Amino acid sequence: MEKNAAKMARTDKWKVPEPGIDDRLTSLPDEIISHILSFLPTKYAVGTAVLSRRWKDLWTRVSNLDFENRLVYRDLISSRVVNYIRLTEMEDRRDVEFLRFVDRVFSQHRNLDSVRCFRFHVSVSRVMQDYLNKRGLAFGSQVEEIDVMLLEAIASELCLQLPESFYTLKNLKIAKLHEVKATVNGSVSLPSLKILELWDVVAEDRESLSRLITGCPILETLRLEHCILLDMNENDVLIASIPSLRNLTIIAFLADDDDKCLCRIAMEAPKLEHLYLEDFTELEFLCSSSPLPCLDSARVDTGRRASSYQSLVRLLAQISSAKEMCLYWNTLEFLSAGDNIQLAVFPNLTYLTLEPTERSSSWILHSLLHSVPRLQSLVIKPRMAEGSMLWEETEPTCTPQCVQSSLEEIEVKDFVPLKTDAETVAHLLIVGAVLKKVDIHVVKADTKQERKELQVLLRLPRVSSTCNVRIFLCDSEIDIDIDDGGEINADIQDEVDMDDEV
Repeated sequence: MEKNAAKMARTDKWKVPEPGIDDRLTSLPDEIISHILSFLPTKYAVGTAVLSRRWKDLWTRVSNLDFENRLVYRDLISSRVVNYIRLTEMEDRRDVEFLRFVDRVFSQHRNLDSVRCFRFHVSVSRVMQDYLNKRGLAFGSQVEEIDVMLLEAIASELCLQLPESFYTLKNLKIAKLHEVKATVNGSVSLPSLKILELWDVVAEDRESLSRLITGCPILETLRLEHCILLDMNENDVLIASIPSLRNLTIIAFLADDDDKCLCRIAMEAPKLEHLYLEDFTELEFLCSSSPLPCLDSARVDTGRRASSYQSLVRLLAQISSAKEMCLYWNTLEFLSAGDNIQLAVFPNLTYLTLEPTERSSSWILHSLLHSVPRLQSLVIKPRMAEGSMLWEETEPTCTPQCVQSSLEEIEVKDFVPLKTDAETVAHLLIVGAVLKKVDIHVVKADTKQERKELQVLLRLPRVSSTCNVRIFLCDSEIDIDIDDGGEINADIQDEVDMDDEV
């Protein structure tokens, strides 16, 4: 009997089943489980304490702390039956519980200096405001990433001051700060910081912000969005030297909180590769040699705050080394308002995107094409459905060099096939000597006249024998193509009703 039992135990039928996922996770060392818990919001990591006695203290070793009080508001905000007063009371009560939870985590965590990532995203209520005013924020000395977002902080007149310890964190690599106050009284030493993103940050003066930026010797990415300098005059200049900077984004950077004047910035960034400016052009690059030799892409949107088109032209000259550039509609309109503007030559530019409007003059497009001798791809994205950038009655006297030698691709988006609207594309299509592909995305082709214009466009004589013209209807999956003989594909033509005589 014992021999038979032993024999049966050796068969596949009697093998012990493999452990499940829960068993495999439980079999891991405590350090690894704590590391896995670090990837969860702290609320959920602490919640694992109820699983078993062994799990009770595993969360106290996590290397990431992630707090967000909106997690507990989700059900409240989605409820439409709760009135505003009742909702405010419930939010205050929830915030009290949330802050007790935060205090519990800080008091029970085994080693706060071991925390590598600190994330604190909160909606500022009265309770939260009082708490932050009394306690402030504290970071472990070994923290590598800080992400603080205080929603509606400025609206509630709370500008939480960053602690002095923040400016001397030796291991900090990433800092994302939203709606806090930065006042630097001493020196700044952030030797490991590579990414600094500031949203709605209030600085007492330009020196505070300048010290913060220049105190990051290996900074590679800088974002300044809707930041405010309180003590600064209109003629003052914020000067910053960032030799290692590669990515720069500036959006609506102001010199006061009344939206009255801009903050002028003079920056030394010889290794800059990517530049994005929105609602801001008061930027000057300080370079002893050729400007920005490493610049790969630039996107410029003057918005409504450009002081003069001369400053915009100077900025374009300083970023003339870019390989890819996008000029938004505000920028083109602003340039169109100037007289006798001489644009710099962009010797390296191969990809250009334009967003014209009915107020963008045609000579701007012509001047731009004369300024980009090596352009290969042109994308036109009209801002309005009708009245895009047009050739005026006086046609250009000479063809731009890029159209004759390098322009291979043209893409037009939101195209309206009216005669006046099609003149720019038609001109480029006719004279483009090396064109290979022209894609036109049509908004609509409802009327007989619009369909005729598409036919005329497709059958235009072209210098380039290899040019392939395609028309895409935005409200249809049908593509209109043309063969080498200039004829529209018959079956497609019938489907879109383009068989009218021209």
